[in-house]
Amino acid sequence: MRFMKWGGSFVFALWAFLCMDGWTFAETPFAEFGVVRQKCSVCHKLDQQGRVEVIEETRKTPEEWKVVTDRMIRINGAPIADVDFYPVIKELSKHLILTPAEMAEIAYINSDENSQYREIPKDKTEERIFAACVRCHTYGKIRAHRKTRE
Repeated sequence: MRFMKWGGSFVFALWAFLCMDGWTFAETPFAEFGVVRQKCSVCHKLDQQGRVEVIEETRKTPEEWKVVTDRMIRINGAPIADVDFYPVIKELSKHLILTPAEMAEIAYINSDENSQYREIPKDKTEERIFAACVRCHTYGKIRAHRKTRE
């Protein structure tokens, strides 16, 4: 009986400790010693939930992850050796990939055959995006980021 009383107190104390302000569980799909956290968090810091900032806010096609990772190496000096390049792409694509339906909407951006594809805005919001962004980027590329209105 005495053990049960102490055990119940211990469980309650553990529960209280875990519920304290500031205590959060990592909500990241990337393992602590995984290649993305090891290589990308050099520049992309971890937020309060243990998520890799900027990266975990975006989903892309595997081809886009390849382009972005290559750009991070070339322009920003990301510490990704050749042997780690494809493991990074694989891990990013495993957790932060577009659904097949989302990919179908923007697949033309990866096709040389459609490099002259004409994009036409469908509403006022898209007109604003086209005016500001489509001068340099295809709308499919922008849409592929799957950003929320916020």
